[in-house]
Amino acid sequence: MGMALLIESDPELECPDAFPDTDSKHFLGTMFGPRVEVLERRLKLDLTPLKHCAIDVAGIEEDEFDPEWVEQAKRSCELAWHPPDAIIACLEALAAKLQGGGGKLPSAVHKAIDPTGRYRDYYQSGVFLSDVSGCLAALRSLKEQGAQRVRFFAF
Repeated sequence: MGMALLIESDPELECPDAFPDTDSKHFLGTMFGPRVEVLERRLKLDLTPLKHCAIDVAGIEEDEFDPEWVEQAKRSCELAWHPPDAIIACLEALAAKLQGGGGKLPSAVHKAIDPTGRYRDYYQSGVFLSDVSGCLAALRSLKEQGAQRVRFFAF
C-alpha cells in the first residue's frame, strides 16, 4: 500500500487532477522527507516550504499512538500551509536546476538521494521534472482561482 498526494487550498478550491503525472510515491518520498534536505544542500536551493506535508490526523486515536508523535503530526500539518507563491518559487527553482541538467538530477545528487540506485529511472529520465512541473501547474491554477494558502496532503 502506497501513499498518494493532494494539494489542499484555503479557501477550498478545485485542484487539477493531473499532478503529479506519476502515482506520486517517489515525489512524496523525495520532497517531504529527509531527501528534500539533501536536494536543498546539493542543489543550493531553499526548499523550506516543502519540509512539511499534512496527513489525516482527524482519525488518529491518541491512545493508539505516542502522544508526542500525534502532537508532532498535528504541528506538521499546520506548518505545511504556505502562500502559493512560496511553494511555487521553490518548485520553479528546482525545475530550473533540473532543466539545466537536461531534465535529470545531477548524478552526484541522485546517488546521494538514492544510494541503492533503485529509483534511478525516476530521477534520470525526466519523470521527476515532470512531477515538479505538474505540481507547479496545479499550484498556479489554485493561485489564479484565489487560494490564499496551500499545502500538500499525503493520504
